Amino acid sequence: MPDISAIQNTPDVSFIDNKTIDDVRGDMVADFEAFMLQATGSKVSLGRASVHRMILYSAAAQIYQAMQYVDRAGKQSLLKYSYSEFLDNLALLKGVTREPAKAATTTIRFTASATRTLATPIPAGTRVSSSGSIYFSTMEYAEIPAGSLTVDVLAECTATGNAGNGLAPGEVSTIVDPVPYITSAVNQNTTEGGADVENDESLAERVYLAPGAYSTAGPEDGYLYHAKKYNAAIGDVVATSDHEAGQVDIVFIMADGSKPGAAMISGLLAGSLTSTPAFSATKEAVAAQYQDAVTVGSLILDQLTGAQHWTV
Repeated sequence: MPDISAIQNTPDVSFIDNKTIDDVRGDMVADFEAFMLQATGSKVSLGRASVHRMILYSAAAQIYQAMQYVDRAGKQSLLKYSYSEFLDNLALLKGVTREPAKAATTTIRFTASATRTLATPIPAGTRVSSSGSIYFSTMEYAEIPAGSLTVDVLAECTATGNAGNGLAPGEVSTIVDPVPYITSAVNQNTTEGGADVENDESLAERVYLAPGAYSTAGPEDGYLYHAKKYNAAIGDVVATSDHEAGQVDIVFIMADGSKPGAAMISGLLAGSLTSTPAFSATKEAVAAQYQDAVTVGSLILDQLTGAQHWTV
């Protein structure tokens, strides 16, 4: 598996031969004195307070600034140094784009006051909030069937980013948009999946892993790439396989060190990993039970949570 640390451990490069402002000043003074000697035949030595030295120094500052732009321009073509919009353009060469911010999601259960002979509609966009004024909006139209009291509806936070994550079951329960015959609306699982715009470090890592995604043989780094692409809130990922059993195990943990919930696990499986070459359509997801889940530089499987097992 490619080790992303290899990028940071590569030798530093300089497109201006590591020159400093003092080097530029010294070169300009030396050139001036050499030209004066050539032109007049007399040796000239600029004093520390010489007007000519000060003029050369002020010019050197502008020249060195231009050299810094040259050095930065060259380095933006290298993954070790590239950042921001430069990194976005470099990533396109590998067919990789920065993941946008995503909203947290949860399942909200709407309960009617009593059973009815007609279906009770729940309009798409119906909002339910937490006490901290974080709003979730239903993502699709739903209805409580005639004779039933409840229906579960998928909802997403109205604001993108990780602010909507981590609300425990029951915390999202204030109906903002009243619905006739509905008396309560409560989230059934911890809200998760919200992520800010992918940062440079994460994007650079995916660019580094991207060549593995080209293979149709299901290489390890291909699974890592697709897992990280699903959601920027995913932190460390480990992929192992049992060739005899034809089984691939994906173990991952969220970027904040928390355990991924069932929705995140199933969403990853359905939304990203199924696009991995050599991946079969039938899967079985099994959440591993581990204690003291932590994110570490060198991942150890029994320190993580969120294992996936399926047949390829």
